[in-house]
Amino acid sequence: WVNFLVEYPVAIAGKFDDAFLELPSPVLITVMKHHQKYLPIQNEKQRLLPGFVAIINTPVVNIKPVQKGLERVLQARLADARFFYEKDLKTPLIDYLPQLKGVIFQADLGSVWEKVQRIQKIASWLAEKIAPEKKEAVIRAALLCKADLITEMVNEFPELQGVMGGIYAQKQGEPEAVVKAIKEHYLPIEAGGVLPQTEEGAILSIADKIDTIVGCFGVGLIPTGTSDPFALRRNSLGILRILHEKAFSLSLFELIDFGIKAYENRFASEVKGQLIEFFKTRLTSLLLEKGYSHPVMEAVLAVFNGHVPSTFAKAHALSEFSQSLHFQPLVIAYKRVHRIITTVISTGPNPALFKEPQERALFEKYLEIKKKINTLLGKKDYYGALNTLVTLKSFIDDFFDHVMVMVEDKELRQNRLALLTQIKELFLQLADLSKIPI
Repeated sequence: WVNFLVEYPVAIAGKFDDAFLELPSPVLITVMKHHQKYLPIQNEKQRLLPGFVAIINTPVVNIKPVQKGLERVLQARLADARFFYEKDLKTPLIDYLPQLKGVIFQADLGSVWEKVQRIQKIASWLAEKIAPEKKEAVIRAALLCKADLITEMVNEFPELQGVMGGIYAQKQGEPEAVVKAIKEHYLPIEAGGVLPQTEEGAILSIADKIDTIVGCFGVGLIPTGTSDPFALRRNSLGILRILHEKAFSLSLFELIDFGIKAYENRFASEVKGQLIEFFKTRLTSLLLEKGYSHPVMEAVLAVFNGHVPSTFAKAHALSEFSQSLHFQPLVIAYKRVHRIITTVISTGPNPALFKEPQERALFEKYLEIKKKINTLLGKKDYYGALNTLVTLKSFIDDFFDHVMVMVEDKELRQNRLALLTQIKELFLQLADLSKIPI
């Protein structure tokens, strides 16, 4: 944080009163690092020591006066911080809540208190789906998570929001799960930043972020190339990373739906579609960032069903399988099916209408491996499912080599198209291989 600020750097060590070490470490670090541009000093156990290193931009002959000046400024800042801390502790977090009604979240979306009520609804719903046994702690944390916005400390040092809420909650006897959730709910605070470590914190983080994203889209505050004042891109990436890395079995589509419902469905119907596309764009970035190729990314996103962990798992399986000798022949076989199916046929084929042995053989093989693939999908063995699809390849080739699909007999034509539709849908449970260039 002092990079590029000085041309002729000179380091000066200084001290501050030991008594200030009674302040929480995040407070001391924030005052030194973010406000004074000083370097905090820690011992080998990562504990703060009553000292700092300041970097100045000019050589000095007599360091003592400069050192004393630096120490004097820091002492004053730390004295202010201690005053704020002690004053804040006199008021329980719960007593700050009424004042949130006077804090505007966004002009068209109401106060922070209204946001807290929505966060509670979303977090409660999420906890019920992800970790029902932790629902009580999640709801309590959701109620208190924005209370520190009223405190003197956060008013003076906004970067401590959430952190101070957790510290005050701990001092006031809240359960550890509630304390951690409050501390973690802003995470990640930057792209690629640290994620919440606890399930309670992850759930609360998702609830807070989806409320912000849905609300802003609902009132037309959609990010542009130069403007994203509510950090919607970062928030959406945060949600996707949490869903992926925590392996939460939660549909992103359902999350968006409930986020809209929390606003009592006040937004236009097209908002859901806009949100899905927005998240898919961020998911594209994440997949590419993880090293998956553009074709693999496009193949799995073409069949995105809202479940983020399975999308990454499918991308991994497809990427691995692409190294197999069976991959290219399987893609070619699929594309033969894909090219001829231009519309979805919802009814399955009637075996009584089969005329050629190759269409019956393909249908019977389909029935055989469908059960295997569904079992493998249930186990999230996507590589195994792709490998099982390989056994269809010769049957698909025989079908196209011996069976005319687009015959004049409409009933027969529709029956063959229905068979191929089922074959295609079997593939689409994993990926759209038509996106793979061969």
